[in-house]
Amino acid sequence: MRCGHAPFYDEAQMEMYKKIVEGRLVFPTHFKSDERSIISGFLTSDLTKRLGNMRSGVLEIKKHPFFKSIDWQAMYAKKVISPYIPKTSGEGDDSNFDKYDEEPIKWHGTGTDPYAEIFKNF
Repeated sequence: MRCGHAPFYDEAQMEMYKKIVEGRLVFPTHFKSDERSIISGFLTSDLTKRLGNMRSGVLEIKKHPFFKSIDWQAMYAKKVISPYIPKTSGEGDDSNFDKYDEEPIKWHGTGTDPYAEIFKNF
């Protein structure tokens, strides 16, 4: 994100949930109006007013002032050079992703199928 954290972030989890439910966004003062507008547009809870979800669909997003410098034809033709290309040691290199411990799968149930008898010849 532009400001270094998610839009509704709060250290207190319940406060973060409250911000999400209320749709309360607080932008840093350095945000430009087009940045505020596009983020607010994407995070509008009312589907009939959400950016990109109205009659013109994705065109509404592409025409937003935030994307005024984007050449969409060049983008579609894959002629746009990425502003950042991560260093990798080759295909399958996952060093640019955070490492985390896998959580064990929690199995629920007894392991017996209550419908096995009904479907035994199915």
